[in-house]
Parts: sequence; C-alpha cells; structure tokens
Amino acid sequence: MHREDIKPGHRLYDITRKITATVDAKLPAGAYESDITYVRRARDSLLKACDWTQMSDNGLTDAKRTEWATYRQALRDITNTTPIVWPTQPN
Repeated sequence: MHREDIKPGHRLYDITRKITATVDAKLPAGAYESDITYVRRARDSLLKACDWTQMSDNGLTDAKRTEWATYRQALRDITNTTPIVWPTQPN
C-alpha cells in the first residue's frame, strides 16, 4: 500500500481519523497523569495504524518517510509532555 492510496474514505484513513477524533473527544490537551494509561493505549493504536510507513517497500519518498518517522516519534514522546498535545498526522 502506498501513502497516495490513503485518502478520505479509505479504511486506514478512516480508522486513523476515528482514533484521533476519539482521543481528542475523550482526552483534550491538558490531560492529567491519571489519564496516562488511556494516552498510551490511544498512542499505541495510532502507531500501529501507521507501521506500514516505515517498511522499506512502502513506496513513500524519503521525505515522506521522514515526515512519518517524525510523527511517530512525537507519538512515542507524548507521555513525556505536559499538557498532552497530539501531533498532526502527515498528509
């Protein structure tokens, strides 16, 4: 699968957007430490949804792969930030 295939209406696009919308609705910026388990679960779901972007045969340009790697690192670092601010997924 190529990134160009992930457009509105595509299953992966919809899943990722739904996870992000759910996270935003239930855990807005400024979440407290007690919500960290939820943050980690949401983050793990978002990471899993874009694992394909880091595979060698994904068809992405080096620049796009770097954008996705930066996004994924921001997701990994989210538990170290206060308040919680969810990164924006690359287009």
